[in-house]
Amino acid sequence: MANPIELAAYGWERADWLTDYYPDDLPEDWRLDYYANQYRQVLVPATYWNDSPDTSDWADLAGQGLEFYFQVGDAIPGQCLDLAAELGDGLKGFVLDNAAIECRALLQQLGTAVQDRAVFMMYPCEGYRQCWVPGMGGGEYDAGILRLDHEVGPRDLRAYIEQYVQATSSEAPVLFVDGPPPVLGTLRTLLDLMGL
Repeated sequence: MANPIELAAYGWERADWLTDYYPDDLPEDWRLDYYANQYRQVLVPATYWNDSPDTSDWADLAGQGLEFYFQVGDAIPGQCLDLAAELGDGLKGFVLDNAAIECRALLQQLGTAVQDRAVFMMYPCEGYRQCWVPGMGGGEYDAGILRLDHEVGPRDLRAYIEQYVQATSSEAPVLFVDGPPPVLGTLRTLLDLMGL
């Protein structure tokens, strides 16, 4: 793999991010802007849409270079579809977290929103690339998801990186990380040291 791996947080509002990443005096509605100062991409979790969130500045952030991916669960909220059109090229793709039969129905609901955008599946679905997760071998993956409940040492993180590198030949590999803020910092340092 010759292309650098992009790191993206799986959401930016985990409890440990709220206590360990953002300054105490940072207003709640500035968190994504703060995140965008250090990272170029973010995966918006499917659960994010549950509370009809304020996304009014997302198009501005996309215009400044932040790239969005939307995870899709059991249903696709109208707000998600409206925002997909508004973000234009700032929405890079979708991660579908459903079984194959449900994915096909969700893809029909997404309609033209998936046009020219990446679509990654969490489970096998014929005709689409599956997301890599630790322990998966064989196949080729454009995106990976690393979910960690706690901080992990550099050796283990390096092993995850090496597994992902072996599994992808993507021109734009992205690794979504659902973990504490220090994990992303350590991963970034390791990728720099490894020339990735």
